[in-house]
Amino acid sequence: MLLIVCSASAQGAEHAKLLVNPLYSQALKSIDQRDYTGAELELRQLLALNGTNAEARFQLARVLSWTKRYTEAEGHYRILLQNEPDNTDYLLGLGQTLLWRGWRQEAIRVLNVANRLTPHYVELRRAQIAALAGGDPGERKRAADLLAKARKEFPEADWDRSPTLPNRSTSGGSDNPSSGSDKSRP
Repeated sequence: MLLIVCSASAQGAEHAKLLVNPLYSQALKSIDQRDYTGAELELRQLLALNGTNAEARFQLARVLSWTKRYTEAEGHYRILLQNEPDNTDYLLGLGQTLLWRGWRQEAIRVLNVANRLTPHYVELRRAQIAALAGGDPGERKRAADLLAKARKEFPEADWDRSPTLPNRSTSGGSDNPSSGSDKSRP
């Protein structure tokens, strides 16, 4: 547990330092305005200046996944996880990317690792439910059971919306449901 706290503290310090960087501030503003082309350009400029900037790489991976550039997003998440293999946010992002890409079984494996590290994370639970809901009848039952448990564990969360993952690339932040298929990796 201490490792996670230290990691989160270091990540928070890096984020605080970046907030004074006008390029990073503009990238966050672009993300908030759903200007993913602008955000990508700004984040790539930050990475060109400092290729070890984990926060910029994380935001870039998110932007790439929201714009359905899953292969590139996955690569950035895997680079981040090489340095911080227990970072639940990175694992969640990778899991979502894999699910949106159609690699449901791999997404489930990644999300299960993240859940073991941080079992009380609402968005992680949503992603797990979405991944399982697209599977065979046994997995769909596990998704329903997990949803029932999540309703009790996280009563403040809106569980009446469909258990799918957010897709920021569509207007209004609508959901990006898994296709239900499980494409095999090349």
